[in-house]
Amino acid sequence: RFELEVQTIRELQGVPGVMPILSSAAEPDMARLWYSMPIAKLSADELSGCESDVAVRFVHDIAVTLAEVHSQGVSHRDLKPSNLYAVGGRPTVGDFGLTKVVASDLDLTGLHEKVGPAYFIAPEMLRTDAAVNPMAADVYSLMKCLWCFISGHRFPPLGPHRPQDPHTALAAPGYVPNVD
Repeated sequence: RFELEVQTIRELQGVPGVMPILSSAAEPDMARLWYSMPIAKLSADELSGCESDVAVRFVHDIAVTLAEVHSQGVSHRDLKPSNLYAVGGRPTVGDFGLTKVVASDLDLTGLHEKVGPAYFIAPEMLRTDAAVNPMAADVYSLMKCLWCFISGHRFPPLGPHRPQDPHTALAAPGYVPNVD
């Protein structure tokens, strides 16, 4: 996974909004793996206390980055606030450790293994169906991030957000996710 992540990020280095790799190494025995990135601010820190229009612009910029990443046949599959950053004030996507490259036969995820963070994962990513579109699932996960940025909550409710559900309304007082 580490080697695929570094290779994918290096191939995406020309895409604005993809976290750059400054340096990386993998020792021959794979005992130590690392890469360095520029100094970045976590999205939650960058957006803390901001107005909702600032969060929407931040997510818009991430969406533009994802559109370019997707056009190159790469899906992220692990979008959550802790994988979104600001580098020099620019919204930036990092952590491509669960990435899927469409043109590659390499898939390090087991057949019945779910892919993505529990609170942000698109429901279809829980299936093992090869027809699932991971790029559409990235969009779903990004919108879950937007909900967190605007609501100020660390985690969104599980599953789809429906307008008639009071638990997904941004005005829901005291929302606390059910953590099992």
